[in-house]
Amino acid sequence: MSANYHILLEATIVHLEQLRSQGVNSVAVSSEVLTALASKHLPSVALPLAPRLTNNTLPSPAVLSLSPTPSQLSPSSLNSITPLKPLGSSSRWAKALDSNPPSAVSSDRLPQNQSIVNKAAAFDTLRHQILSCILCPNLVSTRASVVVGTGSMEAKIMFIGEAPDLLDDRVGLPFGGEPGEMLTRILTAMGLNREAVFITHILKCRPDTQLGDSGNRKPKLDEIARCHPWLAAQVKIIQPQVIVALGSTATEALLNRSSVDLARLRGQWQDFQGTPVMPTFHPAYLIRAETITNKRLAWEDMLLVLEKAGYPTTSKQKGFFLQKS
Repeated sequence: MSANYHILLEATIVHLEQLRSQGVNSVAVSSEVLTALASKHLPSVALPLAPRLTNNTLPSPAVLSLSPTPSQLSPSSLNSITPLKPLGSSSRWAKALDSNPPSAVSSDRLPQNQSIVNKAAAFDTLRHQILSCILCPNLVSTRASVVVGTGSMEAKIMFIGEAPDLLDDRVGLPFGGEPGEMLTRILTAMGLNREAVFITHILKCRPDTQLGDSGNRKPKLDEIARCHPWLAAQVKIIQPQVIVALGSTATEALLNRSSVDLARLRGQWQDFQGTPVMPTFHPAYLIRAETITNKRLAWEDMLLVLEKAGYPTTSKQKGFFLQKS
């Protein structure tokens, strides 16, 4: 099957899961689509958007048994819940949440023993929890999708970006458009593809913007903190050997820093809860500042990532973007 088929199929699955999480038990499908699915050739049609949630149409607690209900999100209940480590009381994340601490993932919901709980089953449970998250009302009211992430449960490498953009929000998958194409080219050069790694964001919903604004804004500290337990749980289940932090925002969130000089920090191993982290340039930056020097620096980071993850590299790969004399 073609790569486009797999992408559209996965987007369809994500869309249907979101509908199910909102209490929808059936959808209408035309005979033409059923015929196309049977023949493994999908027609060129736009994927329908998931219905947007508003404050008046929150998910039903009876349907979403794994999700927090509005009553559970009262200030009194929020104040009784402690953020997961490493969000210590002195961290900038904790300070940003003094008035509204997160309650995204309680420890009793997370799989404690991965030797007993199958990764795929554990992640499926987590995915349903993330899809039903309503901790950021401003994001809930404007999102079309919750972008959980995509890739292999056995991935040795996890790529983590900043937040979904407009296209990601529409299809429910991370890194679409030009940044996604750049990331795919990087993976191809590494001898990998999207199915061999896991790709996600530190924020699972697109940051809301002003009406009519098609751009993207940086996630706020409290939004990142509420979403942090979801990301930590993803890392715990997948257990990658290496995390690649794409861009300064993702790096700041993973390293719990208020700011980073990515140009200085990239190429140096960092740590997230025991997993090696390689900070590097975001694919969107490589598009904006497309120079041989920047490409070479990013590629040097990827060579280190391949080595740390145990993948062999060729002399041709090591020579990518070298200046020819």
